[in-house]
Amino acid sequence: MKILYVILSCDKYVETRCPSSENTWVTKINDESDYIILSSDSTREKVIGYQTRDDYWSLPDKLLNFFRKFNFKDYEWIMTLDDDAFCFPNRLENYLLKHNFNYNDNISIGQRGCDFTEMGDTIFCGGAGTIFSRGCINSLKIFLNNEVSPIRYMCGDCCMFDWLKKINSQLIHAINDDGHQIMFPNKHQHSDSGYLHSAITYHYCDENDKNYLFENFLK
Repeated sequence: MKILYVILSCDKYVETRCPSSENTWVTKINDESDYIILSSDSTREKVIGYQTRDDYWSLPDKLLNFFRKFNFKDYEWIMTLDDDAFCFPNRLENYLLKHNFNYNDNISIGQRGCDFTEMGDTIFCGGAGTIFSRGCINSLKIFLNNEVSPIRYMCGDCCMFDWLKKINSQLIHAINDDGHQIMFPNKHQHSDSGYLHSAITYHYCDENDKNYLFENFLK
């Protein structure tokens, strides 16, 4: 399975938050997969950027340039997640295989739970991760390359969800067989052992959290 993991970051955190991901969960992605760090500029190996602004509200512009310009042809799935998120790559692969998703279909997968009244919907919480099929990326690229001003929201999560709705992507809420969430937009709790054994991602993880999850549940 060929997955591209895209760690969403900024210049401030490329050498602080990102190495704690590169030294833990990133080491467990399969040999056919790869990762990159999306920031404002290409400052080192594995870091790419398109000379955008570099504050919190610049994420829509970073995503717009990335989806317009990056060549995704070598990958079946793309996953974006924040630099303070932790991922279990083996669990992600098992989830995709178990549900027999076709990567050529227009599919997007995430944790619906961030309320945004203006959109009249419950959107994906992007920090914990969003998964895009190759078919979705192809449709997204066509849409964004043909739109003059596609950014309607300053929030990256809102902007991405708006784009996915515009291309009629099949929006899949990531849950397990018991109906529990598996992509957590909140910080993990060490006492949540059941979730710790089934989660695909956790958001708001510092270096200690990432090391704990890696040593106890992934290594």
